[in-house]
Parts: sequence; C-alpha cells; structure tokens
Amino acid sequence: MEYQRFYDLPSPLCPDFKQKASNIYMNQKRLLYILNQNNINREEIDSSQDILKCQNEQLNENKIKVNCDETSPQKRYWTDVECIAFKKAIKYFGYTTARGINTLLISAFVGTRTPTQVRSHAQKYFMKEKPFDMELKLSEKDIEKLELIQKKNYLRTSCTRIDVS
Repeated sequence: MEYQRFYDLPSPLCPDFKQKASNIYMNQKRLLYILNQNNINREEIDSSQDILKCQNEQLNENKIKVNCDETSPQKRYWTDVECIAFKKAIKYFGYTTARGINTLLISAFVGTRTPTQVRSHAQKYFMKEKPFDMELKLSEKDIEKLELIQKKNYLRTSCTRIDVS
C-alpha cells in the first residue's frame, strides 16, 4: 500500500510493477545526472564570468593606458621634435607674430599638441623674438604634409560656409 501512495505503483505482485519501478529508477537516475551536469555547468559559468570580469578589467586598464599615450596631448615641456615641427610649420606658413596663426593646422602638423597648447607656445616663442632659423630646412615630406593639412582644413571650412545671397 505504501508503494501505491508515493509512486502510484501497482502492488508488487502485479506484472506491471517491475516495469514501472525500473522506469522510476531510470528517471531518477537520469534526473540526478542532469542535476549533476547542471551544477558542473554553473560552476563553469561562474568561473568563466570571473575570468571575463578579470579580462575586462585588464582591457579597461590597457584602454586607459593606450588612450593616455595616443590620444591625449602631452603636458608640460615641448620636446625637441615638437619644437622642430612647430618651427617648420611657422616657417612654411610665414608667420612672424603669434597673432593670426592657424593653431589648428600647426597642431595637426605637430601631432601631439592641441591648438590651445600651440597658441601658448607660439606666444612664448614670439615673445623671445627668435629670428627664423635659416638652417632649418623643410623637406619635401614636410611640405607635402603641410599642404595636405592645409587642403583638408580648407575643405572642412569651405563646406561649412553658407551663402546668404
């Protein structure tokens, strides 16, 4: 009678008893296997999430380092390479004072400084009244780069102008 209540089994003397009992046993065994696999999968997911979280943190740290190195302009002192690039741009455009210089073009040519930093550097440079360095020669590569920057700037500004007439 106890068998009948819990598993809805016929009496043990019935011919169907053995078949139904073995089906119940196999179902429980399969269920235990599935639960065990489920636990294993959960542990793998948890460990994978931990690994992924750790990798994301490392990636974010690397992005911050890369962004700091590549995209943000330098601070403080200008390097010799930057000064030479600045002087080449000044010479190419023929500037003699800090007034009216196109800091955007010079910034693009220097490559590591913002227009604001270029403006500040130009003010200090022209306050010292350094004569042009006649020994400083512009290479063909420098001239091509400056012309390309100048063309890009012209195209950008001419496309944004609106005729009012």
